[in-house]
Amino acid sequence: MNNRNRIDHLLSHWLLAAAMILVVAVLTIPQIDRLAMTFDERRQYIQSFGIMEVAYTASDALAAIRHQSPAQVPFGHLLLHFWGHVAGHSLAVARLPCVFAGLMSLAMVYRLARDFISPMAGSFAIFILSCHAMYAFYFAHVRYYTLVVLLAAVILWLYLRIVGRSAPSPMRLYLSLAVACAALVSTHIFGFVLYAAVSLYHLIAVRKDWRWLKVVAAALVGLALAAPLILPTLTENTAFAISTHGPRADALDATLAQWLLVNSNGSRRLFAVVAVAAIAALLREERNPFLLLLPLLLAGIAIASAATGVVSTGQMRYFLVGTPIVAGFIATGIFALYRLRRWLGLLALMIWLAAGLNFNSTFNWHFVIQGRTQSFNNSPWHLVSRWLQRSGEKLPVMVIEGLRYDHVLDTDLRVPVNLKEYYFGQHGIDIYKLATYDIADFVASNALLPSYWAVYQTTRIEPAAIEAAMQNHDYIPCDTTHFPNATVLVTYRRATCD
Repeated sequence: MNNRNRIDHLLSHWLLAAAMILVVAVLTIPQIDRLAMTFDERRQYIQSFGIMEVAYTASDALAAIRHQSPAQVPFGHLLLHFWGHVAGHSLAVARLPCVFAGLMSLAMVYRLARDFISPMAGSFAIFILSCHAMYAFYFAHVRYYTLVVLLAAVILWLYLRIVGRSAPSPMRLYLSLAVACAALVSTHIFGFVLYAAVSLYHLIAVRKDWRWLKVVAAALVGLALAAPLILPTLTENTAFAISTHGPRADALDATLAQWLLVNSNGSRRLFAVVAVAAIAALLREERNPFLLLLPLLLAGIAIASAATGVVSTGQMRYFLVGTPIVAGFIATGIFALYRLRRWLGLLALMIWLAAGLNFNSTFNWHFVIQGRTQSFNNSPWHLVSRWLQRSGEKLPVMVIEGLRYDHVLDTDLRVPVNLKEYYFGQHGIDIYKLATYDIADFVASNALLPSYWAVYQTTRIEPAAIEAAMQNHDYIPCDTTHFPNATVLVTYRRATCD
């Protein structure tokens, strides 16, 4: 076997895919206990677990979702609810199912591309999805988007397996397709985007026979199974979604342009080159389903945007359901480049990786994923709470604030549970939110207690200002503990540290 054949064999081997999944796991799992809770995580976390309720059932979770977030469908919340009964309610534990679904989505996209393009394209697809800057964010957060992508990949694999077989497909494939379809639209209502794309493909590209009708029946059975969970959202809560998101909706061309930007890792030129290569492959060789599925996905996005009137350029997460199609399409193009010249394919992969890293670090994500700003900038209060509980003391905590809103310590009117009480109050820890200029008066009004804890972020507060205010009352800093996101906890004691 010469060197070229060895490279081809390596790039086609399943062990390479397993290694890439392992790398993603090693990079992701340490983050689940470090990153601060986002605003949307807070809602899903509270609605799924109840946290402050003595007895919180699945019915309670369902009622909370429909009352507090009526535009959402509840399957992902219910799965998380049952997971909490088994594993507990810590933030890191709550994030584990999302990590698992994300890693499984990589494996499923690999299988999808391997079976319907080529073994080497399977390796390319898993690499492409691993380096997808927007999708990677959701691996370590309590959100259902990794589950959405996993279910979308499962549906595509089952569907293409059924319609691509020359022999009749066993009934278990149709039943699995129905269940997967039900799970998808019950997890996110924009799962109907994939329904639309695959329905158009089924109408255009598949021979009309009994198998064709069985697939239609399976899709309808999936909708029937999902009906109890999705009908309230479709019938009763549509007006709420339109009133909440409608004013922020953008024009279709802006939405599609933003979709292309985030799905090309900010490198539209690379996407264009890959698209040309993919089309060239279509013209000279056998049919590839992803080459038709991608434009049909765009048609599905256009239909969803026009029909709902609630999609803005800041809501590209709604269309992550199409990510397996995007990964398959890009893998097709890169595989075509690789067959033309090996170095062209490998160069395209390296450019995709570099584009992802650059896009991840330089793009203004705040308007696309606001939670990203919160996760990487707010204080990780779950870690602070854990440290305070283990300290063996019960001192007053002064949270010295800058100007930025902190959703964990403040009240969300739509979610009645207060995380400040959950993390601190129920453990007998008193939290006081202060500005720097309030410190002196606060300490004086509390009869100059022996000790205090002060929590602040060095990116927002000048430590010298806090020390000066405390030293005016003879308090000295004795111990300093550092947390992620530039969060510092300082123990101040009066006169001496002994």
